[in-house]
Amino acid sequence: MQLSHQDFDALQNAILELYEYRDLENFRKGVPAILLKIIPADNFHWQEAQLNFRTKQVKTVDHFEAFPIDTRAFDGADAAVFAHPFTAHFMQTGVPTALKLSDFLTLTQFENSALYQEVYRHFQVRRALSTAIALSTNSGSSINFHSARGDFTERDRFITNLLRPHFDQAHRNARLNTQRAGTCSRPLAAYELTPREIEIAAWLANGKTNPEIAILLNISARTVEKHMEKILEKLGVENRTTAAVIIANSTSVGPKR
Repeated sequence: MQLSHQDFDALQNAILELYEYRDLENFRKGVPAILLKIIPADNFHWQEAQLNFRTKQVKTVDHFEAFPIDTRAFDGADAAVFAHPFTAHFMQTGVPTALKLSDFLTLTQFENSALYQEVYRHFQVRRALSTAIALSTNSGSSINFHSARGDFTERDRFITNLLRPHFDQAHRNARLNTQRAGTCSRPLAAYELTPREIEIAAWLANGKTNPEIAILLNISARTVEKHMEKILEKLGVENRTTAAVIIANSTSVGPKR
């Protein structure tokens, strides 16, 4: 499926906005509005849970949503996870793709189901689009779009699948940044960075790109890239965003101007 230019721009903007958050609280507050701008829905709901696939037990450990949800919905939600067609599909295929309720049930079948009576009617939901995020053997989370009106489209499914890895990474970044903010800072020297790496790291923390750093230090962009690879390796992180947070929280001085 191909996105229109308008949808592609909206997707790109949503991804950039997700990565802007540097702490978990603001991530949770800001994400619903970001995602509802690109996926038309009445509500957005994110849920994180502890899972036991052997005993089929579930316990919600965290959640947030765009608008308040009737708490009665949560009373039956955990018990219904392993009876949910989305869960059954994932357990059969192992593929965490975006799914619609209409993939499995007609609207009449859904409204006559125990799933609707015990869970979704409290959400005032007739249509849903969901995808699993960061599933493991003992935990998992999902992002869910709910509608009381028309069904979601294949365009909505496609965009949700494209957003999924970015939502996961941005959430991890925000959580890691929050955790690091609560710990004592360390000097960059503790990471065994060379003087040049410390200099480049300081410019990174100031928001400079590799080409900009190359100009500032009068070296090639390729040399900066090689140093950056070493910096990420020594800091034990996978991306520039997390590295910049560690560097900004360190006790080292900033770049020489």
